[in-house]
Amino acid sequence: MQRIDLAKIRSDHSVSQKDLAEKLGVKQSFLSNIERGRSPLPPEKLDKIIEIFDIENIDIYYIEDIGSSNMSKSQSDNTNSIINDSAIFEKFVGVMEKMTEAKNANETETLSRIERLQDRNDFLSSQVDELRKDLTRLLHENFALKEILIKNGIDYGNTQNHENV
Repeated sequence: MQRIDLAKIRSDHSVSQKDLAEKLGVKQSFLSNIERGRSPLPPEKLDKIIEIFDIENIDIYYIEDIGSSNMSKSQSDNTNSIINDSAIFEKFVGVMEKMTEAKNANETETLSRIERLQDRNDFLSSQVDELRKDLTRLLHENFALKEILIKNGIDYGNTQNHENV
């Protein structure tokens, strides 16, 4: 007996099992059971899948239902092992997706902090430039005042002690 390979459809369209379950309006566990051949795919859900992914030729996604063939116990055990490995892989993919989302959120926050720090750095740099201009202006004024004091014969080193000025 054949069934639809939903995992292949999801893989081809980069959709997680959770996302497809939400789009179909079913629980993820039910979708998992359909993918594993434990539950049949209702015809209306097949129609919805064809619509969601705009599939023109659904026949390419039919596979032989492993549970309906005559296989030995060891073949069945191997198949169950592969299915369990697939479930583990699905969980791994889910964890990796969450980690990627968290990493992206952290990168966004980091970029935002960098932008704020660059803005603050620009502001502080402009303040330093203004202070340097003020310092240069004050040094010129100080030099001009010293010249005036020297022209008038006043020792500018001891200006505090001149009471006669």
